Amino acid sequence: MKSESIQQQAIDVHAPTAFGDYTVTGIKYQDADANTAWHITSQGSYSEAHDFWVSGHDFHPCATQIFHENTPINLIRILETPVTTGIEQAERDAVLEAIAEWNLAAGNTPVRVLYSTSGFPHKNNDEVGQQTVQEFKSLADAKKAPLPAGYEFAFIRCEDGSWSYETVHGWRFRP
Repeated sequence: MKSESIQQQAIDVHAPTAFGDYTVTGIKYQDADANTAWHITSQGSYSEAHDFWVSGHDFHPCATQIFHENTPINLIRILETPVTTGIEQAERDAVLEAIAEWNLAAGNTPVRVLYSTSGFPHKNNDEVGQQTVQEFKSLADAKKAPLPAGYEFAFIRCEDGSWSYETVHGWRFRP
């Protein structure tokens, strides 16, 4: 199994935060070509911590060497083959939701929420009902806000996925 070691510059660090049943910590890295990926540590309530290098939706096993050879450079060893077993779907979803939320917050742009009185076009529903859009300073503000009177659904889209809200299920993330 091939592996590669790369030197990366950390550009964004996120403290442990709960996403679903997992606590996720993330460090966003950017290489000289402006490609970004994340070193993620995730841990469920009753499991040991897992370290991954996440690029897009691919999860790779990794090992890090902080301050490589007494320099301010972090050396990250990434195994070429993505993880396909040994990670629960709930953990994978929690990690991808964390990354989406952190990327959205880093954009410093308002979060747009589309509200609808009945369903959304992405559910192949031709009758989407009345719609309205509101902007919020952050994803947290958007998710805390009550639905406008008469509206039953909410939808937030970002580069890494989307969140939808239904009164039966609450907020759900989809990568």
